[in-house]
Amino acid sequence: MATQQPNMDALNKAAKRRKTSHPGANPEMTKKISSLYKRWQKLWLRSSERHRQLLEAKTRLNDIALARSFDFDKWRKRFNNWVDQQKLRVSDLFHRFDSNHDGMLTREEFIKALKASGET
Repeated sequence: MATQQPNMDALNKAAKRRKTSHPGANPEMTKKISSLYKRWQKLWLRSSERHRQLLEAKTRLNDIALARSFDFDKWRKRFNNWVDQQKLRVSDLFHRFDSNHDGMLTREEFIKALKASGET
């Protein structure tokens, strides 16, 4: 969908050049073209916004499906394997998780670190 917008912009520029190069052009036709282009622009923007909303909804539904199928025991085993592979101590993990190095591990830092640990 995003690939079509440059084409429309190019057509609009070409139409504007035609208007200036043909001083005897029909003003009624020029108004119709301009109106049609503005309607197209509004439609394009609305469809782009709708596409963005649908992608967000899909992401939300995927997150809900993952949350429903979450198994703590499987996660714990994966996390323990990850710790063993990295040869880390728990204190090392917390130091690594503490992104602002204030000695305190916030909930957000902890969640972000756990998510990142599952990706490696």
